[in-house]
Amino acid sequence: MGKAAGVKRRRKKTRNPKKNYGKQQFKRRKMKTAKPVFSEPEMKDAWDPKKSAIRNITQMGLGLDPNKVIDIDILTGKESMIKSMHPELARPKMKSKKGSSTHVAEAMEARSLIRGTIHVKLSKPEYTWITKMLDKHGEDCEAIARDSKNLMQLTPDRIKHKIKRFKSAVDQYAEYLRGRGSLDVEME
Repeated sequence: MGKAAGVKRRRKKTRNPKKNYGKQQFKRRKMKTAKPVFSEPEMKDAWDPKKSAIRNITQMGLGLDPNKVIDIDILTGKESMIKSMHPELARPKMKSKKGSSTHVAEAMEARSLIRGTIHVKLSKPEYTWITKMLDKHGEDCEAIARDSKNLMQLTPDRIKHKIKRFKSAVDQYAEYLRGRGSLDVEME
């Protein structure tokens, strides 16, 4: 089939001279070969740049795909009943690979236990509002929702959530109870 009328040859489209295509390719290649960034110092120390990511992670005792790490059997009838009677049989079996050690996983677990829980603290205006409402209405969320001081028009469920959050702020809640005479000072 011939060319369209009036077109003798197609002109090759030129690239944008302002863009540096070689530089973009270099950046992409550099990103592919870049060393991964770790938030855990144990992983950073155990990482071997000569090995692949999958091999590094398996040698640390960690796993990328949980389906490959834990062996789960689908049970029916008698087998499931037997395993429910004997809980030691019901635990999923972990696959152990040759050359893998769990020193990194154990160190990460130990460090996560040391960290503890995150302490919640309410802001000053939120603290004053919730204490006034609790003094006035107790824990009646419906009454707090109808109160004229509920400027944010919080729903009863949202207020219930705020009260729960206030109780989880241990220092502030203890201070509130001490002020009301509900908590003994000698408790600390």
